[in-house]
Order: sequence, then structure tokens, then C-alpha cells
Amino acid sequence: MTESEKAKFAAQAEIDKQRFDREMAIYQPGEKRTKKKKKDPLAPKRPLSAFFHYCKEERPKLKAINPSLSVGEIAKELGDRWNHTAPDGKLSYEELAQRDKERYEKVR
Repeated sequence: MTESEKAKFAAQAEIDKQRFDREMAIYQPGEKRTKKKKKDPLAPKRPLSAFFHYCKEERPKLKAINPSLSVGEIAKELGDRWNHTAPDGKLSYEELAQRDKERYEKVR
């Protein structure tokens, strides 16, 4: 590279350095992030919803029937089954969820 070509890039670098210095003179650092609060390891577990109680009961059965299904496929199938379950079929799981919620509120 010849000296005249180098000089062109050196001039661009000098202009960029001056721009950088101007911008840094007016720079205001942002607010510091607050650290995430640590979760209390002794806190009670949150209550499960009716759907999660259903999944806890049905997942092993579904896995036994179809052991080759992935976790995502099992979750999708459980969601479909839950959505097609009659309201009276969901009642026992809703009662479990309600009891779990009451337990949580009592110890919280």
C-alpha cells in the first residue's frame, strides 16, 4: 500500500477519533442494574394448576404407551387431551388444584 493510500485511511481514523472523543464527552452511563433477589430455598412451592395435576398423573401412562415420544410431543398430546376432556372429568383435578392453593396460602 502506498503512502498516499495510507494517508487517506489515517485521515479517516483521525476524524473517527475526534467524533469518538466528542461523543464520550457527553456520554452519560445508564443506571446500574439491580441484582436479582435470591429465592428463599425454604419458601413453599407454588401451587400446581389443575392442568399440571392432570399432567403429573397422565404423563407416565402416556410415556408407557408411547416411549419414543419426545418431551415436547408428550406435552402437546397432554394439552390436546386436556382440552378435549369434559368439564366433569376435570373436576377432580380442579379440586386438587384448589386444595393445593389453600395449602400454599396457609403456609405462605
